[in-house]
Amino acid sequence: MTLSEFKCTFTIDQTIKQTRPGNVHIGRTITLKGYLPDRQICPIVLLKEYIERTQAIKHRCKTLFVTWPKPHGAAAPATISRWVKTTLHTAGIDTKTLSGHSTRTASTSGAAQAKLPIKTVLQLSDGLRKQNVRKILQ
Repeated sequence: MTLSEFKCTFTIDQTIKQTRPGNVHIGRTITLKGYLPDRQICPIVLLKEYIERTQAIKHRCKTLFVTWPKPHGAAAPATISRWVKTTLHTAGIDTKTLSGHSTRTASTSGAAQAKLPIKTVLQLSDGLRKQNVRKILQ
């Protein structure tokens, strides 16, 4: 993970669950961009805060997400999925029909419900196809 003031880049350095034979993700990068108009919802600001708050409990754990109960360790994918769904539910998004894979769609829907300008929603929906975003917004 490389963290700067306005972006964070993750490089996948191991095989992930979704890897199919012949479809190698190792070396692929994922970049989170900052949201400068509002620091309260900027993922980079929030990520830095999370890292600062969890630093004392991480010890030798090299993963980004750690569990709070002792012994502190790497959070399992199911735990992270539950955290995401709980956060979306707290934000007022209907999570009864969501899976861990539909969170981008849900967050895009939430941005549209918050009446963010369509240009902003398209920028924030990085990774979703523009035609899919337009369907969500209709």
